[in-house]
Amino acid sequence: MFEVDARKGTQSLFIRVKPAENGDAKTVKGASATVAANDLKVPKKSQPGVRQSHQTIAKQQWQQAIDQLNKALALFPSYAQADNNLAVVYARLGDTAEGA
Repeated sequence: MFEVDARKGTQSLFIRVKPAENGDAKTVKGASATVAANDLKVPKKSQPGVRQSHQTIAKQQWQQAIDQLNKALALFPSYAQADNNLAVVYARLGDTAEGA
């Protein structure tokens, strides 16, 4: 349980996590050590689109990546990673107005 002080403009919380004692814990390859609180709210149905967009971006299939990211954002408009990746794609296409 976390308590956020509404009077503060920003607030940092540090959490210490211990491995599961039963040894059944799975390591997520490539996972970041930190997680934005908003990312914890991302619905599971919008996550595959962003994961797939990583592959299409790597293959420089820009329009397909845009479609995948827009679908993820339609399901969860405040999906920061999808929004950031979309801006990167538009920047690669030279469309700075759309990527801003």
